[in-house]
Amino acid sequence: MRVAIIEDEIDSRKIIKSFLNDMPVDVTVVGEAGRVSEAIELLSHTDVDAVLLDVQLPNGTGFDILEGLDAVDFKVIFITAYDSYAIQAIKHSALDYLLKPLNRKDFGLAMSKVSKKAEVKVNMDRVQELFKQLGRDNMEKIRLPTLHGFKWVRSGNVVRCEADKSYTYFFLTDESKVVVSKTMKKFEPILLEHGFIRVHHSYMVNPAHIVEYKRGRGGDLIMSDGSRVSVSESRRTELLDRLT
Repeated sequence: MRVAIIEDEIDSRKIIKSFLNDMPVDVTVVGEAGRVSEAIELLSHTDVDAVLLDVQLPNGTGFDILEGLDAVDFKVIFITAYDSYAIQAIKHSALDYLLKPLNRKDFGLAMSKVSKKAEVKVNMDRVQELFKQLGRDNMEKIRLPTLHGFKWVRSGNVVRCEADKSYTYFFLTDESKVVVSKTMKKFEPILLEHGFIRVHHSYMVNPAHIVEYKRGRGGDLIMSDGSRVSVSESRRTELLDRLT
């Protein structure tokens, strides 16, 4: 099987390639790309059987790539960091997918399913509906009461939250920080609705931005902004259940 990897995160690419090396079928990685234009160029000029396609890229989406091709004559496994509602959208669209953080068992099952599937043609109507749902999910905003008024931020752009007495710090993907004049306890129900996980009495995290979990008494999370977040021992089991 000739496979292309469309993924902007270097660590995720390494994990995917290590999983592919362990596949019982012969798999060759024929190309990699991390941006929409690179992916379109690669897939337009390379013969592939299957594509591992990240849903969200820095300058667009997987749908932009599929729409930019003259023909989609390969099988697709979508890779997403989204949770809950978005995953239901993928299932409803009857598309193959993998949820980040990637794990070996699910990866093997998805690849096995694709390798046995006779149908190649991707149903673009289903894909289009999927990305409409994903876009709607990512556009949901949280209103943050600041010291000077209010600020609205997309829930998907929040990496993590940190409690500091009567204040809560929201750390965003653009490396900015919003200081909110409310306790995290008051914000917790809203954040939970948006898929966040309470990992410590001082921290809540967006699972879409978890890069790595490091074992310990409770453990630590490495986030997409490079920060390290402690996990309390009492929250460890709940966190790992959510991630697996």
